[in-house]
Amino acid sequence: MSRWCGREKGIHGYDLRGGSDDERSLGDAVNLVSADALKRTSLFVDRFIASRDGISILIYHQVGADHRGSVNIDTTEFERQMEMIAASGRAITLDRAVERLATGDSSPGVVVTFDDGTADYTDIAVPIMVRHGISSLLYAETEPISTGKPNAAGHQPTSWAALRDAVSTGLVEIGSHTHSHRLLHNVDEKTAIDELDRSIAVISEQIGRPPLHFAYPKAVRGNTVAERAVRERFRSAVLGHGGANKPGRDLHRLARNPIQRHDSPEMVSAKIDGGMKLEGAIRSALGRLRYRNHLH
Repeated sequence: MSRWCGREKGIHGYDLRGGSDDERSLGDAVNLVSADALKRTSLFVDRFIASRDGISILIYHQVGADHRGSVNIDTTEFERQMEMIAASGRAITLDRAVERLATGDSSPGVVVTFDDGTADYTDIAVPIMVRHGISSLLYAETEPISTGKPNAAGHQPTSWAALRDAVSTGLVEIGSHTHSHRLLHNVDEKTAIDELDRSIAVISEQIGRPPLHFAYPKAVRGNTVAERAVRERFRSAVLGHGGANKPGRDLHRLARNPIQRHDSPEMVSAKIDGGMKLEGAIRSALGRLRYRNHLH
């Protein structure tokens, strides 16, 4: 546990970007304005939702990484968000959240999850969460972590040694995000099983216990054979959608709220409370369209 004590180190949406620098800048600006409009509309719709009881599962990807992508959260802002969650007294593990949902407990809770497993997760995010007593679950993409090569997005992965160190704090759990980040909506049964079983085998070997929870890559739900394979192997599975999870929800189609770089404090607070469901629903639908012909 000493590794983490006091350590300071370090829309899914319309692709309107053109070919030239000026066109790309214009496309980025339009995307940002469109995303902001959707977020503000979602906040407005939240005013008419009487209750947000249930479990909010937050999605993070990167913290303080060396690029300015929409899912890379500034380190100072991430620390502020963890302070907010800690102060709420509602932070729980995904295991506890699934137990509550299965037994009909609708009391509010907040679960922090990360996707992929880039180096900044263990270098930056985990020390901050440990400092605030916040547990997290990493849905690991096992191939890049095992090879040490950048993932499909070009980001440097963490290592299994660093993840074992993180797990030793008692505040980190490792779930599966497939082996190669293969989308599961257009695969045959053999491919789906191979992606899941290779991931399970690697995590079991490296961490010492099999993963109990699964996240679909790009939050795109698998086809019938893939979803059946997921249900047979994992206690829960998560998608996108947004909003709070309440008793009665399918534990293998749980909703998550993505935290993004341009979310205002009010928006982050709403997502922690299980709000911003409209944004999540629209982004999920756009994601299914965007990745319908993609493999990764």
